[in-house]
Amino acid sequence: MWPFKRERPVSDYQRRKVDLLAKAASSSEVVLVCHPDTWQFIVERCSEKEEHFSAPTEEAISAGEDGRVRVPVSGRTLAAILSRMTFDAAPVDYVKAINGIATHVKDSITSALEGDHPQEIVIDAHPNDQAR
Repeated sequence: MWPFKRERPVSDYQRRKVDLLAKAASSSEVVLVCHPDTWQFIVERCSEKEEHFSAPTEEAISAGEDGRVRVPVSGRTLAAILSRMTFDAAPVDYVKAINGIATHVKDSITSALEGDHPQEIVIDAHPNDQAR
């Protein structure tokens, strides 16, 4: 019996997480709309920690009149962002700003992915945004 691998049951949470990562990865391109500081946070957290993260060139990122940036990312990069933000949002013995920011980014991406395949994900809402 030893050579056989014992399968562990997968929780509903784990299954949902994998389903969301797969949905993110299946997108050809999604535009993230966020404050430049939020994008910088994402790049800093993902660049060295997520092998599937690939930041777009500076030329590909556009700045809106409202002060937010529009960042085109591939599905592979979106899945890497979601993976890192889920990890960083996890409760720890002490709470830091990283937990709060990561939770905000993760929840924004998760909410968008729970609907149809989004072409745009608004992470940092602006007062002039219409209800989405």
